[in-house]
Amino acid sequence: MPRKDERANDQTPMLTTKEVADDLQVDQRTVRRWREKNMGPSWHQLDRLVRYSREDYDSWKAGLRRSS
Repeated sequence: MPRKDERANDQTPMLTTKEVADDLQVDQRTVRRWREKNMGPSWHQLDRLVRYSREDYDSWKAGLRRSS
């Protein structure tokens, strides 16, 4: 079984709120607030579980980049 740090680098199809927050170096509460205000990446909910598609997240993140 891969170690946790090895799993973080693989291209899993779905991400948790914690994984998104860790990648962006923000608090999980920030990601939740963005979700409530429809400001963050698109998300999916199954019962109480919230997940982010890696593809949607990567596209959203790429849209945040600004050229200087």
